[in-house]
Amino acid sequence: MEKFDFLLGVWQLKSEVPKSQFSESDSGEGRGEFKRILNDRYVTFDYQLEYSNSKSGAHAIFVWDNKYKNYKYFQILRA
Repeated sequence: MEKFDFLLGVWQLKSEVPKSQFSESDSGEGRGEFKRILNDRYVTFDYQLEYSNSKSGAHAIFVWDNKYKNYKYFQILRA
């Protein structure tokens, strides 16, 4: 999981949402944090964003898949 070292720490986030048939354009700001857990076997990313009319966020985890020799990424979105 050393490949993720450059991401570790707290990040200030900015997000731009373009206008579409599903939403008006908007922008948001927030905070995210990458950290190692469980004896450095996993890296997690938790973030929160605030837009003009809503909030968003997610929990994510990165893990090494030894069988396929690649990284896997799983994300759970919060509305």
